Amino acid sequence: MDSKYNYAELQKNCQLELEKLKHEEDALVQDLNNLFSQKTFLEDKIKGLSKLIPTLKVIKHEAQDLVNTVNDISESSEKISGKIRSLDVARGRVDECQHRVSDLIDLEICSQGVQAAIMDSDYETGAAHVHRFLSMDQTLLKRTANDMDNVSNMLRSVRTLQDATGQLRAIVEHKFTEAVNNEDLASIERFFKIFPLLGMHEEGIKEFCTYLRTKISAAADKNLKSAINTPLSDKRQSVIYADTLTLLFEGLARVMDTHQPLIETYYGPGRLLSAVTILQKECDVQTKRILLEWGKTRQINKKNTHNH
Repeated sequence: MDSKYNYAELQKNCQLELEKLKHEEDALVQDLNNLFSQKTFLEDKIKGLSKLIPTLKVIKHEAQDLVNTVNDISESSEKISGKIRSLDVARGRVDECQHRVSDLIDLEICSQGVQAAIMDSDYETGAAHVHRFLSMDQTLLKRTANDMDNVSNMLRSVRTLQDATGQLRAIVEHKFTEAVNNEDLASIERFFKIFPLLGMHEEGIKEFCTYLRTKISAAADKNLKSAINTPLSDKRQSVIYADTLTLLFEGLARVMDTHQPLIETYYGPGRLLSAVTILQKECDVQTKRILLEWGKTRQINKKNTHNH
Protein backbone atom coordinates (compact mmCIF):
# COMPACT_ATOMS: atom_id res chain seq x y z
CA MET A 1 0.00 0.00 0.00
CA ASP A 2 2.79 2.39 0.91
CA SER A 3 4.72 1.37 -2.16
CA LYS A 4 1.72 2.05 -4.37
CA TYR A 5 1.28 5.48 -2.79
CA ASN A 6 4.93 6.33 -3.29
CA TYR A 7 4.73 5.44 -6.99
CA ALA A 8 1.64 7.53 -7.40
CA GLU A 9 3.27 10.50 -5.68
CA LEU A 10 6.42 10.05 -7.73
CA GLN A 11 4.38 9.87 -10.92
CA LYS A 12 2.59 13.08 -9.95
CA ASN A 13 5.85 14.90 -9.27
CA CYS A 14 7.31 13.68 -12.53
CA GLN A 15 4.24 14.92 -14.33
CA LEU A 16 4.64 18.34 -12.71
CA GLU A 17 8.30 18.51 -13.64
CA LEU A 18 7.45 17.43 -17.16
CA GLU A 19 4.88 20.20 -17.47
CA LYS A 20 7.37 22.70 -16.08
CA LEU A 21 9.97 21.61 -18.61
CA LYS A 22 7.33 21.82 -21.31
CA HIS A 23 6.62 25.45 -20.37
CA GLU A 24 10.31 26.25 -20.36
CA GLU A 25 10.66 24.54 -23.74
CA ASP A 26 7.76 26.57 -25.09
CA ALA A 27 9.36 29.74 -23.77
CA LEU A 28 12.70 28.87 -25.36
CA VAL A 29 11.00 28.04 -28.61
CA GLN A 30 9.24 31.39 -28.48
CA ASP A 31 12.55 33.16 -27.82
CA LEU A 32 14.15 31.32 -30.72
CA ASN A 33 11.25 32.26 -32.94
CA ASN A 34 11.66 35.88 -31.88
CA LEU A 35 15.37 35.75 -32.63
CA PHE A 36 14.76 34.16 -35.98
CA SER A 37 12.16 36.78 -36.75
CA GLN A 38 14.82 39.49 -36.10
CA LYS A 39 17.51 37.66 -38.05
CA THR A 40 16.94 39.58 -41.27
CA PHE A 41 16.84 42.92 -39.44
CA LEU A 42 20.04 42.15 -37.55
CA GLU A 43 21.80 40.92 -40.67
CA ASP A 44 20.88 44.16 -42.46
CA LYS A 45 22.23 46.18 -39.54
CA ILE A 46 25.45 44.18 -39.50
CA LYS A 47 25.85 44.68 -43.24
CA GLY A 48 25.25 48.42 -42.80
CA LEU A 49 27.84 48.64 -40.04
CA SER A 50 30.28 46.66 -42.15
CA LYS A 51 29.92 49.24 -44.89
CA LEU A 52 30.67 52.03 -42.35
CA ILE A 53 33.93 50.49 -41.19
CA PRO A 54 36.03 51.89 -44.07
CA THR A 55 34.41 55.31 -43.59
CA LEU A 56 35.13 55.21 -39.86
CA LYS A 57 38.74 54.37 -40.60
CA VAL A 58 38.95 57.38 -42.91
CA ILE A 59 37.31 59.59 -40.28
CA LYS A 60 39.74 58.33 -37.65
CA HIS A 61 42.66 59.10 -39.95
CA GLU A 62 41.32 62.56 -40.75
CA ALA A 63 40.68 63.24 -37.07
CA GLN A 64 44.27 62.31 -36.28
CA ASP A 65 45.45 64.61 -39.07
CA LEU A 66 43.29 67.38 -37.62
CA VAL A 67 44.78 66.83 -34.16
CA ASN A 68 48.27 67.02 -35.63
CA THR A 69 47.36 70.19 -37.53
CA VAL A 70 45.94 71.80 -34.36
CA ASN A 71 49.12 70.91 -32.48
CA ASP A 72 51.23 72.43 -35.25
CA ILE A 73 49.09 75.59 -35.23
CA SER A 74 49.38 75.80 -31.45
CA GLU A 75 53.16 75.59 -31.65
CA SER A 76 53.23 78.16 -34.46
CA SER A 77 50.90 80.47 -32.52
CA GLU A 78 53.17 80.33 -29.50
CA LYS A 79 56.16 81.21 -31.67
CA ILE A 80 54.22 84.04 -33.32
CA SER A 81 53.05 85.31 -29.91
CA GLY A 82 56.64 85.39 -28.77
CA LYS A 83 57.61 87.38 -31.85
CA ILE A 84 54.67 89.76 -31.32
CA ARG A 85 55.74 90.33 -27.72
CA SER A 86 59.23 91.08 -28.93
CA LEU A 87 57.81 93.46 -31.54
CA ASP A 88 55.68 95.18 -28.87
CA VAL A 89 58.77 95.72 -26.75
CA ALA A 90 60.66 97.04 -29.77
CA ARG A 91 57.74 99.27 -30.78
CA GLY A 92 57.53 100.61 -27.23
CA ARG A 93 61.21 101.51 -27.40
CA VAL A 94 60.73 103.15 -30.80
CA ASP A 95 57.72 105.13 -29.50
CA GLU A 96 59.73 106.25 -26.49
CA CYS A 97 62.60 107.23 -28.76
CA GLN A 98 60.24 109.22 -30.98
CA HIS A 99 58.72 110.81 -27.89
CA ARG A 100 62.15 111.81 -26.66
CA VAL A 101 63.15 113.25 -30.01
CA SER A 102 59.84 115.14 -30.26
CA ASP A 103 60.33 116.53 -26.75
CA LEU A 104 63.88 117.63 -27.54
CA ILE A 105 62.75 119.38 -30.73
CA ASP A 106 59.82 121.07 -28.95
CA LEU A 107 62.07 121.96 -26.04
CA GLU A 108 64.40 123.82 -28.37
CA ILE A 109 61.54 125.50 -30.25
CA CYS A 110 59.74 126.53 -27.05
CA SER A 111 62.88 127.89 -25.40
CA GLN A 112 63.62 130.01 -28.47
CA GLY A 113 60.04 131.22 -28.88
CA VAL A 114 59.02 131.95 -25.32
CA GLN A 115 61.33 134.90 -24.68
CA ALA A 116 60.52 136.47 -28.03
CA ALA A 117 56.82 136.14 -27.23
CA ILE A 118 57.29 137.82 -23.85
CA MET A 119 59.26 140.67 -25.45
CA ASP A 120 56.43 141.17 -27.96
CA SER A 121 53.79 141.02 -25.20
CA ASP A 122 52.36 138.01 -27.03
CA TYR A 123 51.47 136.30 -23.78
CA GLU A 124 49.21 133.71 -25.38
CA THR A 125 52.05 132.38 -27.54
CA GLY A 126 54.47 132.49 -24.64
CA ALA A 127 52.00 130.63 -22.43
CA ALA A 128 51.49 128.04 -25.18
CA HIS A 129 55.25 127.37 -25.20
CA VAL A 130 55.25 127.02 -21.42
CA HIS A 131 52.20 124.76 -21.57
CA ARG A 132 53.99 122.43 -23.99
CA PHE A 133 57.01 122.38 -21.67
CA LEU A 134 54.88 121.63 -18.60
CA SER A 135 53.09 118.82 -20.45
CA MET A 136 56.38 117.01 -21.12
CA ASP A 137 57.23 113.95 -19.04
CA GLN A 138 59.84 115.40 -16.69
CA THR A 139 61.07 111.92 -15.72
CA LEU A 140 61.61 111.08 -19.39
CA LEU A 141 63.46 114.36 -19.88
CA LYS A 142 65.83 113.45 -17.06
CA ARG A 143 66.42 110.01 -18.58
CA THR A 144 67.11 111.63 -21.93
CA ALA A 145 69.60 113.99 -20.32
CA ASN A 146 71.37 111.06 -18.65
CA ASP A 147 71.64 109.27 -22.00
CA MET A 148 73.08 112.27 -23.85
CA ASP A 149 76.79 112.95 -24.25
CA ASN A 150 76.29 116.70 -24.46
CA VAL A 151 73.39 117.95 -22.34
CA SER A 152 74.36 121.60 -22.12
CA ASN A 153 71.92 122.73 -24.83
CA MET A 154 69.09 120.74 -23.34
CA LEU A 155 69.72 122.01 -19.81
CA ARG A 156 69.93 125.56 -21.12
CA SER A 157 66.54 125.16 -22.82
CA VAL A 158 65.03 123.73 -19.64
CA ARG A 159 66.35 126.60 -17.53
CA THR A 160 65.10 129.13 -20.08
CA LEU A 161 61.60 127.67 -19.96
CA GLN A 162 61.60 127.39 -16.17
CA ASP A 163 62.58 131.05 -15.88
CA ALA A 164 60.00 132.02 -18.50
CA THR A 165 57.32 130.10 -16.61
CA GLY A 166 57.93 132.10 -13.44
CA GLN A 167 58.17 135.33 -15.41
CA LEU A 168 54.93 134.75 -17.30
CA ARG A 169 53.05 133.74 -14.16
CA ALA A 170 54.02 137.00 -12.49
CA ILE A 171 53.15 139.03 -15.60
CA VAL A 172 49.74 137.40 -16.05
CA GLU A 173 48.78 137.88 -12.39
CA HIS A 174 49.82 141.55 -12.59
CA LYS A 175 48.05 142.14 -15.90
CA PHE A 176 44.86 140.49 -14.64
CA THR A 177 44.82 142.64 -11.49
CA GLU A 178 45.48 145.71 -13.62
CA ALA A 179 42.60 144.81 -15.94
CA VAL A 180 40.25 144.35 -12.97
CA ASN A 181 41.22 147.74 -11.54
CA ASN A 182 40.64 149.36 -14.93
CA GLU A 183 37.36 147.50 -15.52
CA ASP A 184 38.86 146.27 -18.80
CA LEU A 185 36.54 143.34 -19.51
CA ALA A 186 38.36 142.22 -22.66
CA SER A 187 41.70 142.05 -20.85
CA ILE A 188 40.12 140.34 -17.85
CA GLU A 189 38.85 137.56 -20.08
CA ARG A 190 42.11 137.46 -22.05
CA PHE A 191 44.34 136.85 -19.04
CA PHE A 192 41.81 134.57 -17.37
CA LYS A 193 42.23 132.24 -20.36
CA ILE A 194 46.04 132.26 -19.97
CA PHE A 195 46.15 131.09 -16.33
CA PRO A 196 45.51 127.38 -17.08
CA LEU A 197 48.20 127.32 -19.80
CA LEU A 198 50.69 128.16 -17.07
CA GLY A 199 49.40 125.45 -14.74
CA MET A 200 47.57 128.02 -12.60
CA HIS A 201 44.05 126.63 -12.71
CA GLU A 202 43.25 127.27 -9.05
CA GLU A 203 44.80 130.73 -9.09
CA GLY A 204 42.86 131.69 -12.21
CA ILE A 205 39.53 130.51 -10.80
CA LYS A 206 40.19 132.28 -7.51
CA GLU A 207 41.20 135.59 -9.14
CA PHE A 208 38.31 135.56 -11.60
CA CYS A 209 35.69 134.64 -9.01
CA THR A 210 37.04 137.28 -6.63
CA TYR A 211 36.38 139.78 -9.40
CA LEU A 212 32.89 138.35 -9.96
CA ARG A 213 32.23 138.60 -6.22
CA THR A 214 32.79 142.35 -6.37
CA LYS A 215 30.19 142.58 -9.13
CA ILE A 216 27.69 140.49 -7.18
CA SER A 217 28.36 142.56 -4.07
CA ALA A 218 27.88 145.85 -5.92
CA ALA A 219 24.60 144.70 -7.47
CA ALA A 220 23.34 143.37 -4.14
CA ASP A 221 24.28 146.62 -2.38
CA LYS A 222 22.42 148.64 -5.01
CA ASN A 223 19.32 146.46 -4.71
CA LEU A 224 19.40 146.58 -0.91
CA LYS A 225 19.62 150.38 -0.88
CA SER A 226 16.70 150.49 -3.30
CA ALA A 227 14.71 148.25 -0.96
CA ILE A 228 15.49 150.42 2.05
CA ASN A 229 14.37 153.55 0.18
CA THR A 230 11.16 152.01 -1.11
CA PRO A 231 8.18 154.16 0.03
CA LEU A 232 5.67 152.61 2.40
CA SER A 233 2.99 153.31 -0.18
CA ASP A 234 4.67 151.10 -2.75
CA LYS A 235 2.57 148.02 -3.52
CA ARG A 236 5.71 145.78 -3.22
CA GLN A 237 6.71 147.23 0.15
CA SER A 238 5.51 144.21 2.10
CA VAL A 239 7.65 141.81 0.07
CA ILE A 240 10.45 144.16 -0.98
CA TYR A 241 13.15 142.20 0.90
CA ALA A 242 11.94 138.95 -0.60
CA ASP A 243 12.26 140.66 -3.98
CA THR A 244 15.80 141.70 -3.06
CA LEU A 245 16.73 138.11 -2.21
CA THR A 246 15.22 136.95 -5.48
CA LEU A 247 17.30 139.49 -7.39
CA LEU A 248 20.42 138.25 -5.58
CA PHE A 249 19.78 134.60 -6.43
CA GLU A 250 18.80 135.37 -10.01
CA GLY A 251 21.90 137.51 -10.42
CA LEU A 252 24.14 134.72 -9.15
CA ALA A 253 22.49 132.22 -11.49
CA ARG A 254 22.92 134.62 -14.39
CA VAL A 255 26.62 135.08 -13.60
CA MET A 256 27.18 131.31 -13.55
CA ASP A 257 25.17 130.79 -16.72
CA THR A 258 27.16 133.49 -18.51
CA HIS A 259 30.62 132.30 -17.48
CA GLN A 260 30.10 128.52 -17.34
CA PRO A 261 31.13 127.99 -21.01
CA LEU A 262 34.27 130.08 -20.50
CA ILE A 263 35.31 128.17 -17.38
CA GLU A 264 34.58 124.72 -18.77
CA THR A 265 36.25 125.44 -22.11
CA TYR A 266 39.54 126.75 -20.73
CA TYR A 267 39.68 125.12 -17.29
CA GLY A 268 37.75 121.88 -17.72
CA PRO A 269 34.32 120.77 -16.38
CA GLY A 270 35.69 119.83 -12.96
CA ARG A 271 36.67 123.42 -12.19
CA LEU A 272 33.12 124.78 -12.30
CA LEU A 273 32.43 123.49 -8.79
CA SER A 274 35.35 125.52 -7.43
CA ALA A 275 33.88 128.66 -9.00
CA VAL A 276 30.41 127.94 -7.60
CA THR A 277 31.87 127.40 -4.12
CA ILE A 278 33.61 130.78 -4.15
CA LEU A 279 30.58 132.66 -5.49
CA GLN A 280 28.29 130.90 -3.01
CA LYS A 281 30.28 132.49 -0.19
CA GLU A 282 29.46 135.95 -1.55
CA CYS A 283 25.83 134.93 -1.91
CA ASP A 284 25.81 133.89 1.77
CA VAL A 285 27.32 137.23 2.82
CA GLN A 286 24.74 139.24 0.87
CA THR A 287 21.86 137.05 2.04
CA LYS A 288 22.86 137.71 5.65
CA ARG A 289 23.00 141.48 4.97
CA ILE A 290 19.52 141.47 3.45
CA LEU A 291 18.04 139.43 6.30
CA LEU A 292 19.65 141.68 8.91
CA GLU A 293 18.27 144.79 7.21
CA TRP A 294 14.87 143.15 6.92
CA GLY A 295 14.87 142.37 10.63
CA LYS A 296 16.01 145.89 11.47
CA THR A 297 13.48 147.64 9.22
CA ARG A 298 10.57 145.46 10.23
CA GLN A 299 11.65 145.60 13.90
CA ILE A 300 11.44 141.82 14.12
CA ASN A 301 13.30 141.65 17.44
CA LYS A 302 10.96 144.16 19.10
CA LYS A 303 7.93 142.32 17.82
CA ASN A 304 9.26 139.03 19.09
CA THR A 305 9.96 140.58 22.50
CA HIS A 306 6.47 142.10 22.60
CA ASN A 307 4.87 138.79 21.69
CA HIS A 308 6.74 137.04 24.47
